[in-house]
Amino acid sequence: KPAEGEAGKLPAKAPPKAKAAPESEADVAAAWTKSLAERDRAIASGNFPGARGAISAFLGILLVVPIIVRALPTSLANEIERFMPDHIGAAVVSLHMGQYSLAPWTGLVVLCGYAVALLVIGGVLLVRRDA
Repeated sequence: KPAEGEAGKLPAKAPPKAKAAPESEADVAAAWTKSLAERDRAIASGNFPGARGAISAFLGILLVVPIIVRALPTSLANEIERFMPDHIGAAVVSLHMGQYSLAPWTGLVVLCGYAVALLVIGGVLLVRRDA
């Protein structure tokens, strides 16, 4: 029985039930499949902001930065272009070195440095955002 003065009050809400841990491998597989399907729907609908940002950054570096560099004075543009990934890749596979290109092994080391830097940045962001 409710105490006096509490007769007209609604009972307190029960706390939300915690999700139970999956009990079998089939439950784990079903949950994993459901999360993949939700991700695929989000990507297909364009509702995936991380992918849009990554694509924008990639296209910006690939297409916009070279145009901006070419607009700079020639002496400065030549020095900057030698460290851009497309010129480094060409220097690595080329038989003849140009005046403003890196040596093949130096170019390979710089490309590997770019890859390591991007992996470190990605790892830091992964830990920070998805921890």
